[in-house]
Amino acid sequence: MATITIEYCKPCNYEPKAASVALRIKEELGVLPQLVSGSGGVFEVRLDDQLVFSKKATGEFPNPTKLIEMLRQRLAEEER
Repeated sequence: MATITIEYCKPCNYEPKAASVALRIKEELGVLPQLVSGSGGVFEVRLDDQLVFSKKATGEFPNPTKLIEMLRQRLAEEER
């Protein structure tokens, strides 16, 4: 089973955003992401320890629909 983690900046109050994104992922993909608190403005999504999205790299939060599509594609690749 795939593991999805969302690391978020706790001092930046990104936890509600992380929880919201995690819920959407669970609803769409049936996988509940693990939330990991961090700092330094981080908001990163990983699938089995591979980076899928980084707020630091893009400068913005993920679009949940696009993020779910990226995760769906990566999960399909893993099943092959």
